[in-house]
Amino acid sequence: MSVFKKITESGITNASAPHKKRTIVLSNYIALILSISCFLIFIIMPQNLNWGGFIEMAIGAIIFSLAILLNHFSFTNISRLYLCWLPPILLMWYTTIGMRDSLTISVSSYDGLRFYLLAFACIPYILMDRENVLLFIAGILPGLICTVFCDFILDMTGVGYDIKGIVDSGYFLTPIRVFISYLIISVSSLSLNFIIAKGDQLNQKLLNELAEKNRVIREQAETEVLQLNDQLKLNLQQLGEREFILNQSQRIAKIGSWEYRIEDNFLFWSDEMYAIFGLDKNFNIKTGNLNEALGEEGSERITKANIDLLRTGKSYDITIRTKTPIGYTKWFRVYAFPILEENNAVGVRGICHDITFFKEAEEKLRSGEAKFSKVFDNYPDLIMVVRESDLLVVDINPKVVSVLGFEKREVIGHSARSMDLFLTEKERQTFINNYSLDGYIEFECSWKRKDGRIIQVYITGIRMNIDGQFYRMSVVQDVTEHKQAEKEKEYARHQLNERIKELTILYRTSQILHDEQKTFHEMLWDIVTILPSGWQYPEIAAARICIDGQEYSTPNYISKKHKQYSEFQIQSGKIGSVEVVYLEDRPEESEGPFLLEERNLINMVAEMIGEYITSKHEEESLANAQANLKATINNTEVLIWSVDRQFRLITFNTPFSNYIKNHYGIEVKLGSRVFVEIETDETKEIKSNWNNHYTRALAGEIVTLEQSRFGIDFQYSLSPIIEDNMVIGVSVFADNVTERKASDRQLAEANTKLGEMKLMALRSVMSPHFIFNVLNSIQYFIAKNDRLNAITYLSTFSKLIRSILTHSVNNKIKLTDEIDMLKNYVQLEMVRFENKFNFVLNVDPEVDVESIEIPSLLIQPYVENAILHGLYNKKGEGTLKIDIYEENDAVIFQIEDDGIGREAAKKLREQNFPSHKSMGLNITQERLQLINQKHNVLFEVEDLLNESGPVGTRVRIGVRY
Repeated sequence: MSVFKKITESGITNASAPHKKRTIVLSNYIALILSISCFLIFIIMPQNLNWGGFIEMAIGAIIFSLAILLNHFSFTNISRLYLCWLPPILLMWYTTIGMRDSLTISVSSYDGLRFYLLAFACIPYILMDRENVLLFIAGILPGLICTVFCDFILDMTGVGYDIKGIVDSGYFLTPIRVFISYLIISVSSLSLNFIIAKGDQLNQKLLNELAEKNRVIREQAETEVLQLNDQLKLNLQQLGEREFILNQSQRIAKIGSWEYRIEDNFLFWSDEMYAIFGLDKNFNIKTGNLNEALGEEGSERITKANIDLLRTGKSYDITIRTKTPIGYTKWFRVYAFPILEENNAVGVRGICHDITFFKEAEEKLRSGEAKFSKVFDNYPDLIMVVRESDLLVVDINPKVVSVLGFEKREVIGHSARSMDLFLTEKERQTFINNYSLDGYIEFECSWKRKDGRIIQVYITGIRMNIDGQFYRMSVVQDVTEHKQAEKEKEYARHQLNERIKELTILYRTSQILHDEQKTFHEMLWDIVTILPSGWQYPEIAAARICIDGQEYSTPNYISKKHKQYSEFQIQSGKIGSVEVVYLEDRPEESEGPFLLEERNLINMVAEMIGEYITSKHEEESLANAQANLKATINNTEVLIWSVDRQFRLITFNTPFSNYIKNHYGIEVKLGSRVFVEIETDETKEIKSNWNNHYTRALAGEIVTLEQSRFGIDFQYSLSPIIEDNMVIGVSVFADNVTERKASDRQLAEANTKLGEMKLMALRSVMSPHFIFNVLNSIQYFIAKNDRLNAITYLSTFSKLIRSILTHSVNNKIKLTDEIDMLKNYVQLEMVRFENKFNFVLNVDPEVDVESIEIPSLLIQPYVENAILHGLYNKKGEGTLKIDIYEENDAVIFQIEDDGIGREAAKKLREQNFPSHKSMGLNITQERLQLINQKHNVLFEVEDLLNESGPVGTRVRIGVRY
């Protein structure tokens, strides 16, 4: 029987309505009956009991069985037509073949043929739906034609009644009787079909009414649950067992009830119990397989609780967390009480409530609150939350003590103005005004602590909406020490630059004095030329050297009151001098407008000249000068070293040797190569890189680079050391620029945020002309009393505006949402322009519109431009076509219209609106430029032309995702 049921119900899973399922089952029954009939005919009729007859009947059975196979593969309409057409056609064909081969035919053969045709005539009326008229007629036609025109068909095939010469005076009434019978059968079948359909409609109506009543009852029950919760405790003692179960179930909502009796080991579960644990209702629940439903832990706890209840007679209320066999982690609450008969506990009755959702939500809420509280309290900067309406401080983290000197109790619940934080009223007003513009501000100013001390703060404020009220959350960073450190760093950098300038002068002076190819007079001219560049203000500095009655001075030298002067004595006893003057007044320093180090510099220059003049080859003077130079170099924070052409150390300062020793454990030595004794992957890479840098400098190139190592950022400068017009080595200066790099990164981040805010502002711009035109169109429909168009148009317009406002604050939007907005916009324009143009939207099926995100509101301005300037001015109907596809990892939007073209549109605008300047495309162009900073955006505009001139415009926009 199960096989027979599977055959007759083949294909019903694909049907949605009950009457369609019934039709499929009927068609399977008819196909099965026809198939079986073939074998019955073979058995009953003696003339068929041969091998040829068996093959014919087997083929007929297979042919009729094909209808069941068609239903199985969801070809239900084809299956029904197959069963309506095949029997009469197959019967006519077999009858014609049989009569043609038979020598003797009686009139009963013709009557029998019509009997079978009448039997098959009811099939279309049973299987076909009257609602589908064409399909209904198609099913009836074969049987009707074969029945009515039977004699005509037999005559055409040569086996007609008259042709065979059969004489029967009553035969002429047979077609009339058959036709009347056919009408009776068809009317009866139609009536039966109609009665069944009415019964289906009545059943469906009753089902709908029952579902509606269930929905109303469920809604009423949910509403009453909250009201009954407060009364539950007062009614517990007064209600009976079954009333208590009902009220308890209503209190905890979505419950399942169960019952267990000891006598017959009976266990009952309600439908809700199966739903709670995700089991099929066909699952045979019993005490022996509880662990399959509740899991090991849940089964053990319930069993133990029931045993205790039966032993003590006391009810229980427990909450259990368990893992079910299908992998779900469940929380459920079980309440049970004894079933008493003659004061003896004979069973347990209880209810079960699935509280998994509430437990998970409770844990997530507790975890979220703990995390937020921990972050809020441990945040390194001060966080203050102020209500905007009255400036009341509602919360503040513990950093208020260290930053402002206030206790939390002194701040929370008080007005922010009572703390009098801003140093000046002007700064406070500037902060308030800037924050009020868009609810966000980044502001640096001076604040007063509780103890009166002035600090520098950096405030980041953002507006929040909490329960309908606006609050300002401010993150306040104390940057006093940072600012002071910046000043000190700037001062140190300035001092370092000055020292480098001074060292450079000393170094170049030394080189000039050791240039044996120059005369003494050429040396003095070179030295006086380079001297101004070593002072703090070289642009207004002039220099002069006087010796033995000779004067060597820069062209701009004039004697002024602000000067530094140093004398030197040569072996002859004559006195020489070196002098540097400022041609303009400058602020006071250690020595007038001059630095004390500049006094040392001029003295050293004078000394170097004197020593050189006294004895060019005196090694002691040279050693002293070198010692002074080395001391100056070692007192700076800059790492300084030099190497020869074989990359061996020529010189290095103390900071360099300390750095190598501290980080690599190497004692550097003159004449050796760094890292030569250590062979690791790291040192090999360092040596390879620096050998490349040295090689470039030895080729005469000044190399600058930046590297980070051990958390320190260094800026390196490599310069060739030239002697006798030959590069003999490389000098290296390494400046620690960690603080400056950090400042640069902060500035870059600020510029990025500014760019994003500017992009958001541009994205939120909408065309006011479009909005006003839409409102005018709505007013037009209302004036015409065209309510349907007005409501439809207004509904589409509201969807578009809501979408634009929703996505205008987002950097990106799903591609499917952008397509929906485009459809709504184009629909509005088509209605507004009375379908002046057609709209074609092609989205490549390969494009994943749900997962791809693009910059929001990017395409609409170009679509609007195509409609207003291209298609609106065209004579006759136009076409707007939008193609969306992927190409080279980018989403391509191709907007094409067959309008009048850009040149003609431009002339019309200049003629009709000479003073109007369109901003829509300019704003969109600026958006594309800003977006292009993060995405590689493709933008092309093409004028479409043919032999007669412009025929439209094509715009291609590509966005990489």
